[in-house]
Formats: sequence, C-alpha cells, structure tokens
Amino acid sequence: MKLEEARAGVAESKSNAAGEGMAAKMKAAAVPGGPLAGAGFHGRLGDLGSIDSQYDVAVSTAGGGALGNLVVDTLEGSRLCLEFIKVCVVARREHR
Repeated sequence: MKLEEARAGVAESKSNAAGEGMAAKMKAAAVPGGPLAGAGFHGRLGDLGSIDSQYDVAVSTAGGGALGNLVVDTLEGSRLCLEFIKVCVVARREHR
C-alpha cells in the first residue's frame, strides 16, 4: 500500500510541475497584446492566496488537485485558455 501511495505522490508531483509550467506560459501570454490578453486569466488557484504554514498540509491535502485549477473571469476566457493549451500541446508534440 505504501508503494502505491508513493507512486501516486510522484505522479501527482509530475502533474503539478507540468501544470505549473503551463500556468506560467499562460500568465506570460496574458499580458497586454498577448494571445490571452482578453481571457481574464489569473493563474492557478493554489497560487492566488497564501496559506499559513501551520495549515499548509491540511489545506493542500483537502484541496488536492483542485489547487491546480486555472482561474479565469468568464466562460469565454476559459475557452481561449483551452485553445491556447491545445496549441501548446500540439507544438510540443511536433518538436519531439
């Protein structure tokens, strides 16, 4: 059981790292004149606030993967962000 939990933790860490990288690309693209300028993109939910260190483990555990969710102002903004992600994924696959 502990081995399975460790593997799940490693997989989640890799997923979070990939999500953080994409969120950084999106944040850079959300500047005025960028492809996501009108998307109302704010970033990953977990990056939008701070958690007191004594509650960090509890909040991170309770929040789970939801802390990696991307926050935008509108449904249209989410559509723009999804298109941006699709383009990035296709570009990454083509460069392999």
